[in-house]
Amino acid sequence: MQLDKQQKRPRKSGATMRPGLRSLLAKVLAVVIGAALLVVGFAVSLVMLAVILGAGIVVGGFVWWKTRDLRRQIREQAIRPQQTHDEQVRERAGQRMDTAALPVLRIAACRSDTRVATTPLAIFVH
Repeated sequence: MQLDKQQKRPRKSGATMRPGLRSLLAKVLAVVIGAALLVVGFAVSLVMLAVILGAGIVVGGFVWWKTRDLRRQIREQAIRPQQTHDEQVRERAGQRMDTAALPVLRIAACRSDTRVATTPLAIFVH
C-alpha cells in the first residue's frame, strides 16, 4: 500500500481521498442511515412484542376456558372437608357446652363471694 505524499493517507485503488463535501456527505448519510435502522429495529421489536403478548393472551385464555370445570371441581372438593370439619367442631362444642356448663353454673350459684369468678362462664351467670 502506498501513501499519498500530500495528505499522508493510504490510497484506495489508485485514487486519492479528498476531504471536503463528499466525506461530510458520507458521514451525514451514515448517521441518517444508522438512525433509520435504529428506528426500524425498534418498530420491528415493538411489533414482535405485541404479537407475542397477543399469542400469550390467546393461549392463556384458551387454557383458562378449558380448565374451568376442573377448577370448579377442585374448589368444591376443598369446601366439602372444611364444611364437615366445621360441623364436627360445632357438634363437639355443643356437647362440651351441654356437659361442662351445668357444673360451672352450679359452682357459681353456690359461692358466697360473687366478686371473684374462677371461670369465664361464671362471669355471665352473675
